[in-house]
Amino acid sequence: AIISLGFLVIHTSSMIIAFNGYGERKKSDLIFVPVVHLIAAVLTLINLAPGGCLIGTPLLCVVAAVTLQYCWQMV
Repeated sequence: AIISLGFLVIHTSSMIIAFNGYGERKKSDLIFVPVVHLIAAVLTLINLAPGGCLIGTPLLCVVAAVTLQYCWQMV
């Protein structure tokens, strides 16, 4: 459930960042979105290791918080 919440925050914030990037033609915002998504996707692979959930889930929450903070600064 926590991983789903993390991806929900990442995807919602990323949509806002992407649409703002399209509107203002900011290439940095358009690059930020897929990079953050790839980082979050790779972090879920940590869960495959024994005890990886103790590391991967908090790291995913950190990525979600960073994405939300970046989105908050734009709005």
